[in-house]
Amino acid sequence: MTKKHKKNEVCLSIYADSKNSDLLIRVVDNESLKVIKVISENDLLDIKDEINEMVDKLIIPP
Repeated sequence: MTKKHKKNEVCLSIYADSKNSDLLIRVVDNESLKVIKVISENDLLDIKDEINEMVDKLIIPP
């Protein structure tokens, strides 16, 4: 018996928080239309370094 894996598609929306004027990214599941996560501008800056490190590990020097 094989198990089919469901492909989750999400939608990203960028909006400004009116309280502190931060940019926020809302991640919404396309099928259920539920908000999965809200990412703040500061969170993006925090993970930026981690993403850059991962990319650096993938790049093979000439």
